[in-house]
Amino acid sequence: MKSSIALYQALISIDVEETRAAAVVDALESDMQTQLATKADLDKLELKLS
Repeated sequence: MKSSIALYQALISIDVEETRAAAVVDALESDMQTQLATKADLDKLELKLS
């Protein structure tokens, strides 16, 4: 959440429209929740591979 706010503020500071900045943040958050592996995911994978 904190990084999302920082990203949004950084985009606004370089004159990106608020709606576009919000869209970028939303897209990034969505990808982070669906595409990245968590530590728990990696631990499960390690157990399966052992």
